[in-house]
Amino acid sequence: MRHKGLLATLLLLVFLSCNKMDRAIRPPEGYLVSVLQSQEFSMHEMIALTLRDFPELDFSMMESVVDLFNLDMRVKVTAISYNTVDPKGDPVIASGIIVKPLGMPSRGVIHVPPTTPLSSLEGGSDLLIITEGFTTYGGLAGRDLEAIAIGLQEVMEENYLQYRIRSIEYLTNKLIAAGVPVMQPAGGHAVYIDAKAFLPHIPVEQYPGQSLVCALFEEGGIRSVEIGSLMFGKYDEAGKLLPAQLELVRLAIPRRVYTQSHIDYVSEVIIEVFNNRNKIKGLKITEETPMLRHFTAKLNPII
Repeated sequence: MRHKGLLATLLLLVFLSCNKMDRAIRPPEGYLVSVLQSQEFSMHEMIALTLRDFPELDFSMMESVVDLFNLDMRVKVTAISYNTVDPKGDPVIASGIIVKPLGMPSRGVIHVPPTTPLSSLEGGSDLLIITEGFTTYGGLAGRDLEAIAIGLQEVMEENYLQYRIRSIEYLTNKLIAAGVPVMQPAGGHAVYIDAKAFLPHIPVEQYPGQSLVCALFEEGGIRSVEIGSLMFGKYDEAGKLLPAQLELVRLAIPRRVYTQSHIDYVSEVIIEVFNNRNKIKGLKITEETPMLRHFTAKLNPII
């Protein structure tokens, strides 16, 4: 089906410089003009259809980016036409797509520059409101928009800010009392553990921050994030690691989610891991991507 391959192409050509637009003498008012078509694909299907329809494409340009995706992940692709302006400031109607992952909460959209004339597709604009929400929602669910709005109001209230900062201080002070090395003074966003001091027996080449992240999850199901050489490290020309300046583990505290008993549990797990820190092993990378490797890298413990 030609339309299917065409929509697949719209997604993958985000990496190419395509900017074809249809000029309108009198563009309709508002942003959205119409929904042209909506279909579901797996990433693998989209790539295969694109290579079939455009065999002249140099796929090697996109291989490093495609590797970042789960090829079995299914997405819903909605082609739309919308009002915009060209580089000269003249009004035009452009075509583009909105891509939404299926089977998970909506976290935003990918809006790809247009690559095809509007005359090749047709549809109705009501479909977008029914399936994805109004155009001004930005791909977010109504609940998420409400949470953002309330959060923006609450962060201006001094009582809430005092509660928020005191919660971070509470966890920080409990860890300090147990000898756990943390960044001081406490802030209002997260607690940062000094992984290099926490695990002095693990060299930076073995990623002490990520080792601690794994240990906390294995011990108590605590999800944290490494902010160190896995995230910010680079390689020199000889392939040797150039480590980050700090090896930290961030414990970000979501707004209005945890009670004091939750925070007490977190501190107990961290202290237990700290008391048995000599058992933690370093890690080595077995797979990594050229960009943003900390999201998808695979590591094994060094025995």
